[in-house]
Amino acid sequence: MLRDPAGFEFINPGLLLVTPDQVWKGGVSEPRNPLVQRLFGFLQLGEREGSGGPAILRAWSEQHWRTPELVEDVENSELHLKLRLVSLLPEASIDAVRAAVGAAFEAQDELGRVALVTAHAENGVMHARIAGLTTAHPRDITIKLQELVRKGLLVASGPARTRRYALPVGTVESSEESSQGSEETSEESSAGTEETRGWRAMSDQLDAVVVFCTPAWRTLPEIATELGRQPSTVRTMYLRPLLGRGALVRKYPDNPRHPHQAYRAANANEPT
Repeated sequence: MLRDPAGFEFINPGLLLVTPDQVWKGGVSEPRNPLVQRLFGFLQLGEREGSGGPAILRAWSEQHWRTPELVEDVENSELHLKLRLVSLLPEASIDAVRAAVGAAFEAQDELGRVALVTAHAENGVMHARIAGLTTAHPRDITIKLQELVRKGLLVASGPARTRRYALPVGTVESSEESSQGSEETSEESSAGTEETRGWRAMSDQLDAVVVFCTPAWRTLPEIATELGRQPSTVRTMYLRPLLGRGALVRKYPDNPRHPHQAYRAANANEPT
């Protein structure tokens, strides 16, 4: 066994007698030495149920650690089991989401919590990202994301194949905004008031975007400069929800990625 700050690595001679998928699913036991296994069974120190893999996955999942990895070194005929003590879910995001939605977070299973916390930590999450973080079946991930949207814990945007899920605007500040918190607080103090920097309630900020886009067409960089935010944050936290509820319209609606794309309030009367 090897031990380092990142976790453990167990190295055993010989290669797997079953597939890695069978190891993690459990229920299959192929002992390399049946006599030794029987001996340990008599001593009640072992069983033949193939439950080791699922038990490891369950323990690591409960701690939000990175999924264990089985690696076969064919050249040296060795099997490496890597158990990393690296958290998949940032503690700051866990605390932020728990504080924002309370009992709804505690009521979620592990898959639901991973989806919510990752959506906060990464300012949105896609189906493929959740699949890479968990061992859940793709269908189960789809059902879980639909459930979270139905309960109002996530908001979906985009076509099915590239659909992105994010926390509802105003539910909890994004991880990017959270990481900038101390800097913004300092700047706001030196400016005298929050209104000087424009850091108001999210609903007020959304209203401010609509006003800024009335009646002229505004580009993403222009809106980002007005808000003092990064364009990526503006696109996710402001434009998507405003477009989704019809408060803004695109200048080129048939080509969202148009190089000269701009946005305007839906109720603006300026001719195109």
